[in-house]
Amino acid sequence: MAPLMLHLVIGERVYPLVEALGGADAALGAFLLGCVLVDVNAFSDIDRKETHFVGRPNEVGEEAFSKGSAHLLSERDGLLQRPWDALDAHERAFVAGYLCHLAADEAWKEMGWRKLWAMGITSLDELPVPGGVLLTAYSVLGVAHYRDLNVVVRALREAAVPDVLTHIPHQALLDMWRVLKPHALDGRTAASYLAMLARRGLSAAEVAVRREQHEMYMEEALALAEQVLDVEAVIEAAVAGSAGIVPRLWV
Repeated sequence: MAPLMLHLVIGERVYPLVEALGGADAALGAFLLGCVLVDVNAFSDIDRKETHFVGRPNEVGEEAFSKGSAHLLSERDGLLQRPWDALDAHERAFVAGYLCHLAADEAWKEMGWRKLWAMGITSLDELPVPGGVLLTAYSVLGVAHYRDLNVVVRALREAAVPDVLTHIPHQALLDMWRVLKPHALDGRTAASYLAMLARRGLSAAEVAVRREQHEMYMEEALALAEQVLDVEAVIEAAVAGSAGIVPRLWV
């Protein structure tokens, strides 16, 4: 899966490419919320297969590279509280962002896991650095790839989480956004990530362990991140894949 903050970078680029969204910034915030809140499983007891409709590549193999977005499209009407044609612009944008997240994950996994497999790494437990530190490294590297970070921050600050899905409780999404929002708006650094973990409910001792891991492995994680994936290349691949899939919601 792509790091949360990179989903915002990808979503910023995909949004103007989906003609059905109208191109105006009015619904950008809802779209970007959809791009990040799919990972609510990491902030609750909801199973990842419920939110992403598919397991990880080392669990399900090639299916992980394409089936999540396909499942959402095929099950769209059952996942919505009202018919697609009855949704307003912000609700549709949120669902479109959700699909963008799944498509971006597929591109990320396609490139990232194949590279890891080529390096002899078949599970996250085999990484030479803690997985959380590697994801932070990608988030740090990704900041330089925003087209206009101020526009993204303004859209997120003003956005509200639509109550439109049936398979995820709305309160779980609200709770995640409360925890994530300061990191998305003002952070994108290791320190901001650690503060988010504290808001998530990790104990001071648990956060201290994560802080020690970041201090010990961050430089190595940044080097590994650049070795595994070219950030701009994977963003471009994710944008291309998402921009081709998201419009299918309107078909």
